[in-house]
Amino acid sequence: MIQLATNERILALFRKHWFFIFFEFLGLILLAISPLVLYIFGRIFFFDFLGSGAEIIFAFFYVLFLIVLWILGFNLWLDYYLDKLIVTNQRVIEIEQRGLFSREISSLNLENIQDVTIDTHGIIQTFFKLGDIHIQTSGAQKKVSMPYLAHSEYAKHMIMDLHTQTLNRVKSVRIEQN
Repeated sequence: MIQLATNERILALFRKHWFFIFFEFLGLILLAISPLVLYIFGRIFFFDFLGSGAEIIFAFFYVLFLIVLWILGFNLWLDYYLDKLIVTNQRVIEIEQRGLFSREISSLNLENIQDVTIDTHGIIQTFFKLGDIHIQTSGAQKKVSMPYLAHSEYAKHMIMDLHTQTLNRVKSVRIEQN
């Protein structure tokens, strides 16, 4: 999937926080239960005279609805699982799954990084230590962003430390060549 250079090694892999997908799945579960609750409520108070034909029709459409929710849930999980921020000793790689068959891979060399910013909004993001990370490069205004990143402060410090080490290594190589 990702081709690494000969001396390159993966130091860390970051994903979105589990809390992000938890609420999306909770919404899908509530959507899955709500027609059943409405049907039972309606059956008790309003539709008792319709007979068993209504139950078969409801069961058919409810199963179709659950299949659609299952597909949506799989797509949400796939997007969560395949979105990654990979930090190597030479670069930062962002993999963003945009759909079932669409993926975008961005790669930033550590020496080109100018700024790493973390946006944390609200008490939940502060409590769970998650935030949006934005990495800005020096060339062509390229920017990598990943929302709801778990351990975002640690990722920021790691990237900036690696950036500093890379710049020091490049300076020492230039000095040795002169």
